Amino acid sequence: KQNEAGFLAGAVGAKLSKTGVLGFVGGQENPIINDFLVGYIDGAKQANPNVKIAVSFVGNWTDSAKGKEMSFAQILLGADVLHGVAGGAGLGVIEAAAEKKLFVLGVDSDQTLLFANDKPKADAIVTSALKNVGDSLYNVIKAHQAGTLNWGKTEALGIKEGAVGIA
Repeated sequence: KQNEAGFLAGAVGAKLSKTGVLGFVGGQENPIINDFLVGYIDGAKQANPNVKIAVSFVGNWTDSAKGKEMSFAQILLGADVLHGVAGGAGLGVIEAAAEKKLFVLGVDSDQTLLFANDKPKADAIVTSALKNVGDSLYNVIKAHQAGTLNWGKTEALGIKEGAVGIA
C-alpha cells in the first residue's frame, strides 16, 4: 500500500509549501508509482484542499539529469516542495531541490542517509516515504518457517502492518 506512504508525504509537502504547488517526479509510469502518486495527491489535498501538483515521469529509473531537468521545470511552475519517486533518476530531484534551497521528499528508504557527507542535499530532504521491504520479507520468511504462509494469496501491506511509513 504505497499510497499510504505517499499520503503521508503529500500531507507533509502541503504543510511545508509556501506556494501551494508541489512537484512529483516519477521514474516510469506503472501501478506502483501511480499508487504513490494517488496517495501523494490525496494527502496533499487533505492538508491543503487548494494545493496544486505538477507531475512528470522521467521514463526510466536511471537518468538523474532528466529528473533534475523535470524538477527545474516544476520549480518554474511554482513548486517549492518536490517528491522524487524515480529510483536513480530521483537523485536529480534531490540535486535540484538542494541547488534551489527547496525541500524534497525522499522515497523507499531514509534518503538523508545517502547524503551523510553532502550536507546541502541531506538538509534538503525533509523526510522520506518508506517501503519497509526488509521487514515484509522477514515476516514472510517467519510465516513460512511457522507453516502459516498463505502461498498463492496476495497481501496488501500498509502502515498498520509496518510495511510502509515515513522517516
